[in-house]
Amino acid sequence: MMDNQPPALPLPALARWQPLRLGLIELFHYDSEEFWFRDGHLLLRGNNGTGKSKVLSLTLPLLLDAQLKPSRIEPDGDGAKKMAWNLLLGRHDRRIGYTWIEFGRIEDDGTARYLTLGCGLSAAAARPQVDSWFFLVEEQRIGQDLWLISPNKVVLTRERLRETLQALPGQVFDTATTYRRAVDERLFQLGPVRYAALMDTLVQLRQPQLSRKPDEANLSNALTEALPPLATDLLADVADALNQLETYRRELEEYEALARAVGQFNQRYQLYAATQARRQARGLRSAQTGFDNASRVLNEGRDLLDEARTLEAQARAAHASAESGLLASRTRLEALQNDPATVDARQLDLADREARRRQADAEQALRARDDATTRHAREQQVDRERSKRAEQAGRVMAQARSEAAAGAERAGVTQVYAANALATGDAAALLALEPLALDTARKELRQATTARRDHVALMLQHCDNVERAAQSHVRQRQARDERQDAAEAAAQERARADLAVEQHGRDLLDAWQTHVEHLHQLHIPDVAQVLEALGAWMANLQGDSPARTALYAAQQVTNLRFAQQQAALDIERRVLVEEQDALHAERTGLQQGEDRLPPPPPWRAPGARPGRPGAPLWEIVDIQPA
Repeated sequence: MMDNQPPALPLPALARWQPLRLGLIELFHYDSEEFWFRDGHLLLRGNNGTGKSKVLSLTLPLLLDAQLKPSRIEPDGDGAKKMAWNLLLGRHDRRIGYTWIEFGRIEDDGTARYLTLGCGLSAAAARPQVDSWFFLVEEQRIGQDLWLISPNKVVLTRERLRETLQALPGQVFDTATTYRRAVDERLFQLGPVRYAALMDTLVQLRQPQLSRKPDEANLSNALTEALPPLATDLLADVADALNQLETYRRELEEYEALARAVGQFNQRYQLYAATQARRQARGLRSAQTGFDNASRVLNEGRDLLDEARTLEAQARAAHASAESGLLASRTRLEALQNDPATVDARQLDLADREARRRQADAEQALRARDDATTRHAREQQVDRERSKRAEQAGRVMAQARSEAAAGAERAGVTQVYAANALATGDAAALLALEPLALDTARKELRQATTARRDHVALMLQHCDNVERAAQSHVRQRQARDERQDAAEAAAQERARADLAVEQHGRDLLDAWQTHVEHLHQLHIPDVAQVLEALGAWMANLQGDSPARTALYAAQQVTNLRFAQQQAALDIERRVLVEEQDALHAERTGLQQGEDRLPPPPPWRAPGARPGRPGAPLWEIVDIQPA
């Protein structure tokens, strides 16, 4: 029985980010293909035309650079190789594809982290432009947690991908700028300028034959081309700094002279400070003497305080002894009072006290009787007044019941009011009610009134809501009319803007064509194709201008040609200067009578003539002047 389980996905092994997999879906001749890295390396082997270069051009540095220009995607920078052909291949009407790469690393706690970068592409035969969108997925892995192809073998569209990533820690980017910033923040953290320089370096290093024929000069030129140009402000700052070196040197000499003067002043000031310190020390020594005297007086005062505390303790002991004597005297007094000889006198004293107490009670009873008589008369008067108030309260209660009945009828709670004991019972029945029943009847009337008041308030609120809704409806209808007018005006303005943009586009094409035709030093190959690409670029304004890019490339080529010509002229000038110096030296020697040895023939071996008899012909004959 065969095992159809897919192999385990590769795992990261380092603490830094390293590529694990890259994949192509519905791109070129690939339906769905993955290429796995080993220790961060990938080796592609195959015959010519099998698609090795195409795999790299559709993945790196495209997934880092996020630019679809052929000059940055294709290794040879051929502008004729459009991205649309990688999708349509000349036989599809419409096709959607994806390219992605997965990175991984190990955290300090041993857990694995994953980051997937991807780009979606959509092309149609009726449109020259390719729609692109980019996405970034963290922690989740393609083929395990996320699939770019549905079970029906249909590639996800941009909207389906966005809906899928909403449930995952991922994000879809509609612009290359935000995508590049997100990639830089997660992988490199270089900043926009340094990240752009890194991408330019990668593009330069992918040039053809750069690795097959290593050349230090070409490699240096490629790295130099990838570097961003120095800013004019920076060059100006460097020039100003060089100009200020002489100023800084003079200021340094002035500072050194000032330091020597300060040193001399410091020596003299140290002598002066020592003298002043000795003078000021006199007052300090006097203060120290006064402090010592005050300390001595303080110590004497503390001794006197200790003596006073000792005397106080002795006085406290004497006071305690006196208290003990007083307690003994009181004990002897009580013993004398309990003696039998004094009992009769004490009984007479008690009888006298009892007689006086009873006399006081009789007087108090008489006063209580008078008070009771007065209180009875006062209560009779209060009872008469209460009867009057009861009659008046009866009349008031009848009037209040009449008003309450009228109010209940107006409020619509007549049935509740008529069934309540407070509205039907007489005064005797109300007085016979218990407090709990009376409170219950009162609460029922209050609850009925409150409920009716709430109903009225609710009706008023509904009326207000209806009025506000009507006013809001009127405002919304006015706003709708205004928006319709604004939409019509915006549509007209859009139409005028489209016409203006179209006219500006034609003017721009004419201006570029005129500019290219009047170029003398710069040469742009295939001008018609560049202008055609410029016309396509003006439709969406995505990326850099093809005309500006071609002009910049021509400028780079011209600069290189001029630099080579200048180097050749410099070499030729140095050779001519050397020849001129040699001729001047030869003429000077001839004028001084020196005989210049002719160079030996190239076929003569060195050291063949020395030691042989005779002399050369030029030494034994004279040359007749012409």
